[in-house]
Amino acid sequence: MRFFLPTVLVALFGFLLLPDIPSLLAQNPDDENSAEEAAQDPAEELRVAQQQLNLAHLRLTALLTDHDLGMLTAQAEVDASRSALQMFSDFEAELETGDRQLALNYAQDALADAIEEREQLSFMYESNALASATAQIVMDRAARSIERQKVEVTIQEKGLLAWRSFGLANQQKALGHDAVLAQASLENVIASQELETAELEIETAELELQIKKLKKKIAAAGVTDAAEEGVESEG
Repeated sequence: MRFFLPTVLVALFGFLLLPDIPSLLAQNPDDENSAEEAAQDPAEELRVAQQQLNLAHLRLTALLTDHDLGMLTAQAEVDASRSALQMFSDFEAELETGDRQLALNYAQDALADAIEEREQLSFMYESNALASATAQIVMDRAARSIERQKVEVTIQEKGLLAWRSFGLANQQKALGHDAVLAQASLENVIASQELETAELEIETAELELQIKKLKKKIAAAGVTDAAEEGVESEG
């Protein structure tokens, strides 16, 4: 009895590990062959390749349209930057300098008027017996006006000097830099577009070659089938 139980367990375990014979018998080798034949069917491959080629043509058309839009945008930026630089060099730099010089002239004229007014007031008060308090108020007010005008003249002088020494050159340099960047961006757009177009054209060419091969394969298979049918009919 002590040998009976292990023997039964081993037999039962071996039975569980046996392959599923009915399932193996139910598997049909023809199903696998038919799936492989469907995957290798030249007509199906031709249909898929033709669809891919059509999609590639549509993608190429859309890509070229997008490239045209990108080129227009990049070229517009180049033209705008160059126009801004030309406008600044020909007109705006001179106008800006003129405006700053005019502001300085106004400040200098106002200072001169304030000084002249104080002198006139001083002469008038000295020749008339006005109350000293009133005269002092008017003269102090004139003195403050003169000081304000002096500050304004100093500001305008420094602003004009800074513009002529640095601002004018920096503004022109910045506009020139923008023009260079716009041109570089345009060239980058052109290079990227050429690369994208070349890649898609290569893909299209490969699909067209694949289609030609499949058509030849299908035609050869048709000739072979016809030959075999003729041999069978002769037999």
